[in-house]
Amino acid sequence: MLLLIALVTLVVLIVARLILDPAQLSLFQGAKSHHVVILDDTASMGDRQGEGTAFDTAKDVVRRIVAEGARSPGSQLLTLLLMSSPDKTLAGLSERSVDEALLGEVNEQLQNLPCTHQGADPIRALEAAQQRLRNDRSSVRHVHFLSDFRKSDWIDNKGAISLLNGMDRAKIGVNLIRCVAESHENLWI
Repeated sequence: MLLLIALVTLVVLIVARLILDPAQLSLFQGAKSHHVVILDDTASMGDRQGEGTAFDTAKDVVRRIVAEGARSPGSQLLTLLLMSSPDKTLAGLSERSVDEALLGEVNEQLQNLPCTHQGADPIRALEAAQQRLRNDRSSVRHVHFLSDFRKSDWIDNKGAISLLNGMDRAKIGVNLIRCVAESHENLWI
């Protein structure tokens, strides 16, 4: 009798863990993932490399992220933020279901999107992403930060490091994507 009670208790605990931990639910097709993509559109992303710029590379990565999500429509959400103005999303791309139609819309919006001629602190963008995901407990949560990761913006930025550590503790997956082949200091004229 005790063995039967222990077995039932074990099954209940396993099921409870799957329900309480969204990362475990992703094993099933019904789980949703929310991807917040932060696109660095600051002046340094205009750095030339080959035929294009670091910003062109970053836009291509955004397209690939959306295309990958469109392969399993209905299970992925996308929010696209620009580093220069993280308080608002790019033309209504907030918590949108990823599918082929969204892929076309993203391609159209990114095609003529320019870099700004200003700098920006990554802290504001990370805070905006964290805020958007803070109350999203039913999804597997990811932040993708596409940047050139200049030393001046990242290495000694204790606030950004603290936010990244906080996201890790909150079980938010962070993907830092470097969009330059090699790092060098900003050039001033």
